[in-house]
Amino acid sequence: MIIRKSSARSRLLRFGCSGDCVDVPPEALNALLYSLPSSMERPLSALPVKCRRLARVAMIASPRVHDGFAWHNTCYELMPSTWQAILRLARPDYLLVESCLYDSARAWPLAGYTPAYAGHLRALAETARKAGVPCVFWYTLGEDMLDFFMEGMRAFDVVGCADARALERLNCSGIAARPLPWAFAPEQFNPLTNFKLAEYPPLLLFDGIARMLRFPHISNTLEGLRKADLHIIDTGMLSSPYNLGHFRHKALAARVHGIVSQTVAQELYKTAGAYLSIEDAPGSFPPAQQWRCLEAAACRCPVLHCGSAGDNAALLKEVAEILPSAEAVTIRSADLFSRPLERERAGHLAWRAAHSRHTFAHRMEAIHSWLGIAGTPVPMPPVSIITPSMRPENQNHVLRQYERQTYPHKELIYVFNGDAAHAPSLPAGREDMHILCVPREYSTGMVMNAGLQKATGEYAFKLDDDDLYGDQYVADRMIYFREFSIAALGTTRSFFVFKGDSEAFSINKQKPRQDCIASSLGNVEYTLSSFTGATVAMSRAHALAIGYQEQTYANADVSFLFKNIFFAPHLGCVNMDRLNFCVQRGNPQEHTWAASRDELRLMGSGESARLEEIFL
Repeated sequence: MIIRKSSARSRLLRFGCSGDCVDVPPEALNALLYSLPSSMERPLSALPVKCRRLARVAMIASPRVHDGFAWHNTCYELMPSTWQAILRLARPDYLLVESCLYDSARAWPLAGYTPAYAGHLRALAETARKAGVPCVFWYTLGEDMLDFFMEGMRAFDVVGCADARALERLNCSGIAARPLPWAFAPEQFNPLTNFKLAEYPPLLLFDGIARMLRFPHISNTLEGLRKADLHIIDTGMLSSPYNLGHFRHKALAARVHGIVSQTVAQELYKTAGAYLSIEDAPGSFPPAQQWRCLEAAACRCPVLHCGSAGDNAALLKEVAEILPSAEAVTIRSADLFSRPLERERAGHLAWRAAHSRHTFAHRMEAIHSWLGIAGTPVPMPPVSIITPSMRPENQNHVLRQYERQTYPHKELIYVFNGDAAHAPSLPAGREDMHILCVPREYSTGMVMNAGLQKATGEYAFKLDDDDLYGDQYVADRMIYFREFSIAALGTTRSFFVFKGDSEAFSINKQKPRQDCIASSLGNVEYTLSSFTGATVAMSRAHALAIGYQEQTYANADVSFLFKNIFFAPHLGCVNMDRLNFCVQRGNPQEHTWAASRDELRLMGSGESARLEEIFL
């Protein structure tokens, strides 16, 4: 699943490695087709991203920054011929100027190198100040480029800086700069893939042909990775074939695959085994390379950094493993490629750090707090955790699972349809916990509908009363609800564990390596038998509109998806990875799904792991 960019600057999530829609043949096994196209033209299947308007921003910024902000604000691109009129007449909430070499409209080419550029910046800031518009300058380049922008940024009310060395120098020069690191756009870089993509062998991906040719430290480090499955590309500067042909490291030149577009880079991040990051020189790691690491991490690709990262190590530590030498990178990459679960773990942790702290919305949150602008760029909507239960002996487990969830805005809806004489009681004085007792004859669908009616959260999570959920289970899944306009979340692959055991095993042998699948409910193949009902989460408004089938006792969540396919075909569903969740089974006679230990073992894929390796 790849997010594309149209000519109107909007992005669409389309099926297929090339960005086209997936054609599902009618004879495909387990295919549920809502409708077939009436013409040979492929229908558009898109998963919408959330687009919010929090402020009106006048901008001179690079395409990356402009597009990242445009998903959250009304952005005015300033041109040399229109900037005065926009600042005086449109009265934006603030002016944002980035230290870019060219802006998103290519209207100010190589502005930093012109002698008059500092005067242009002062004129921008003074005009904005007269119009009552606060001015923000965001320095996103390295310390070596600072001289071209320093004098001009003195006129701005607020200066943010992405580079640690440049930040220190600015403060020593009398400019009270504040740290504002690089960010990525989740609308472009996310781990969503298409489940029809072929399996790819894991490889170590390095982005930087031009840097390899320019910096001896990089080429020497890459030379030490001869035993690794190294693939070298470049998404930035063009490299002349002549330079590559005369490159002294012939073995490295053979690993070069050429220049790729930013869209292809997204696909490579999602299928690569790991992303390799190298500093230009010992202790020198410019912001542009941090930004590429963030984007790889956002795609759930483990990031291995070779070196110390110098003064900018704080951000890198959150999304990458910092390794001291090429030999250590070779050993760690081989370990990741030989153990798929270990790679999933590393990729999941990198993804979580990137999406929970380093999106453009998080940078906007800092800017808005500096300027006193109302609105929350990173919302934390309330969630309702609904637990249906007929077993009072599981009460302590239910409360323990709820209390351990790290997501702050939550409530528990405990729907009990067991023996009324043994109905459990909740702790006194807890306004975030509610118990709802319903008759024993209520089906699973009726119990869920009752819980949805009682809930008040914007999103509802179904947590079973006997399964195991990691502390970050709800928080991880809320990242998807925050970034995408989706109807439901689920998991199609999971681990099983028997009570008293410490070893869990994986099921669903046919499931491909890609875990994060995004689908438009009405026109894609669905393998409903592999859907894990214990992990369903949904928009509560959508769930109330669709409703569970009240006569359903078993497979209630599968029937809920059936209704989605026929009554809400244009909404989307995302199937997340299997971490932070494990199905726990005890005596099969005491469970609603009476599967024996031998039956569950037969479903296993042969992959096993200790419980502490599953919960992150």
